Amino acid sequence: MAKYRYRVIELRGYEAIPVSEPYETIEEARHCLEQLQRSTGKKLSIQQVADPQQKEARRNR
Repeated sequence: MAKYRYRVIELRGYEAIPVSEPYETIEEARHCLEQLQRSTGKKLSIQQVADPQQKEARRNR
């Protein structure tokens, strides 16, 4: 199980606005990023986020 997931974000000043759901792999996120940048023309980036199931597993130890 992956520790992290990856989502596409839009950077607005110091804010990171999520524009996609978290993806399992960086390749899926990169593909989404390229498509969204082409269609919107906005400056987007990829953010690494903790997998919620991993967070829960750590909390229950």
